[in-house]
Amino acid sequence: MIKYIFLLVLVFSSCAVQAPPSGGEEDTISPYIMEVSPVSGSMSLSDKDNIEIIFNEMIDPNSIKSSIEIYPDVEIKINRYGKKIIIKPKDTWPMDDIFKIKVKRGIADYFGNKLESGKVLTYSKSKNISDGFIEGKIFNNDNINPSTIALYEI
Repeated sequence: MIKYIFLLVLVFSSCAVQAPPSGGEEDTISPYIMEVSPVSGSMSLSDKDNIEIIFNEMIDPNSIKSSIEIYPDVEIKINRYGKKIIIKPKDTWPMDDIFKIKVKRGIADYFGNKLESGKVLTYSKSKNISDGFIEGKIFNNDNINPSTIALYEI
């Protein structure tokens, strides 16, 4: 009888940990974003809407927090459920009409493979997003010290 009680306690007290399966060939392929909801460029978002980013494989939770930035700066909550990251504002999205979420290359899977490229997601709380653009050419004869381009609002 004591054995059965011990077994039941052991089963019910253990927790399920999400992790990649062990064994098999080594994973050397970078994760990538499969889907974003709402899609980048969406307008009329509410103050509390969640942004969901779905990857092709499970993401290491330790790589997420330092790899997500919001412009303009606002406090956010980030939750991860396997292949999905959910980003939501702690209070509300920025008061400005447009905000951007920068997903940096630091996001990695459990094997340390990082995103091959980052992504910038743009959203608006109003009913429009500026469709302006900047165009030009950069001439750089020095391949060792590449140029840096920045755009500032004055």
